[in-house]
Amino acid sequence: MAAEDTGDYQKVKEAIFSKYDINEEVYRQRFRDPDIRPGESPKEFYNRLKDLYGKWIQPEKKTKEQVGDAIILEQFYRSLTPELQVWVKERGPKSAQEAAQLVETFQAAWRGARSFRFGASAKSFTSHGKSSGVGGGPKELESLKSGDGFVKTKLTTKPAL
Repeated sequence: MAAEDTGDYQKVKEAIFSKYDINEEVYRQRFRDPDIRPGESPKEFYNRLKDLYGKWIQPEKKTKEQVGDAIILEQFYRSLTPELQVWVKERGPKSAQEAAQLVETFQAAWRGARSFRFGASAKSFTSHGKSSGVGGGPKELESLKSGDGFVKTKLTTKPAL
């Protein structure tokens, strides 16, 4: 930051947010997984949640449709398997519709009817390549439905014969 810009509050604020990677996603995470601070009253907690919501959604800068799409996109992410959720987020879709298209593209690339939904019964698949790590056998990704309804994924290495 240039020395002459240090007197401009907005530029200083943007530089700090950029340096510490504080963005809408950080506020979304803080809004969705809030911690009640020691000694915090219900009214203070409510006000903090309201502030986090405003910083995440930024309703004054968006239309009603954009606010709705942000909430739909988040719910869409929450429905995906954790691995697919990361894959889609890495591609940075700007809307829920774009995220859905990315999931369809992913499914088409795998050419199967694998479930994309978290908690749904997912098919396991085997990678027939050799690993570069110790053991060197084929790896298998197993999806196991646990008693609580969640799909747990486990990577196992089969011994080389």
